[in-house]
Amino acid sequence: MYQKPFLSRKQKQPSLERQKEMDNILWGHTIQVFCDCSISADKKLLGLAASFVGLGNIIVKSKKIYPNIEITPVIGEFMAILLVFDHIQAYIAEAQNMTVQSIDTITIYSDLQQVEDGLNKKIWTKNKKIAPLIDEILSKMTELSENRNLHFTINSMSREEKKFNPFYEIAENTCDFRHEMNRLRTRRVLGHVNCPTYLVCI
Repeated sequence: MYQKPFLSRKQKQPSLERQKEMDNILWGHTIQVFCDCSISADKKLLGLAASFVGLGNIIVKSKKIYPNIEITPVIGEFMAILLVFDHIQAYIAEAQNMTVQSIDTITIYSDLQQVEDGLNKKIWTKNKKIAPLIDEILSKMTELSENRNLHFTINSMSREEKKFNPFYEIAENTCDFRHEMNRLRTRRVLGHVNCPTYLVCI
């Protein structure tokens, strides 16, 4: 009996301009970090991930925790940013060995506008769960800025900025514990990026 061949849906491809933008991020001499979090359906498990990108390397750090407070996406995103500060000094030391240029600029990206607003406009100052996280982030930023002469910026990504962004997708897929194949999915998103080094560190 004749069977109609299966035709997979054609995947959209990034434009050459977008590919060039991603290559510039990868090979740039500034460090860009893309964060994300994932919350289990019962809100008892939180997945965090951050992909550190620059100097031709991508290093991914992730963490799974059982929080002792009720978790929301905003709280999860702030905790993902704190994960960055757990590893940033070691990453800078490693990256500095790869270049003669000094690394002084670090940009951290979140996919929630509330995170950027919370840090810049102090909109969560009365929230007993979020305010301590913001205070800890600002404290770590100040300490590293003064002691290591580092300039930090924390930005939110627009919907367009997340499109065809393999570095954000890496963080998103790594923290998403609902997918057993997230490692495979993570590697697949690098198909359009000229990336020689990729490492996942759990």
